[in-house]
Amino acid sequence: MNEEDKILIEKLISKFKQFPNNEVHKDSFATMVEDPKKRSFILNILVNELKLIDDIDTQLYRINLKGLNFTSFKEIEEKELAKAKAVSEKEKLEIDLAKSNIDANILNREVAERNFKSERFNKKMSILNFIFIICNFCILIWQIITSVK
Repeated sequence: MNEEDKILIEKLISKFKQFPNNEVHKDSFATMVEDPKKRSFILNILVNELKLIDDIDTQLYRINLKGLNFTSFKEIEEKELAKAKAVSEKEKLEIDLAKSNIDANILNREVAERNFKSERFNKKMSILNFIFIICNFCILIWQIITSVK
């Protein structure tokens, strides 16, 4: 669709909004766009692609709510651009989040390995402490026995 077609569609929608009940007789529409090929092309865009007007019956076209809210292609393009920017920003944030999750997983793995090594060391020290306690207890018993004699 070229710029000329966009301008024509914007003018047609403006005219539709001016008719009573937002309805246009098909014969009146034919006078708005005299070239039959162009009329067919524009009508296809309005009814099937953009869905701005509804083909009511054999005699009428009616602008629908989407058509009533339509102002210009520039506004649509700005909305699409804003939507594309939002999607792009969202994707960027998701990528950043994924990277930070990977970094956090690596850090968690390192901490888990350190904790595992510390746990093994603590078990060995606990066993060694238990042995020292038993040795101290034995020495205490021996000192008590030798001091009683």
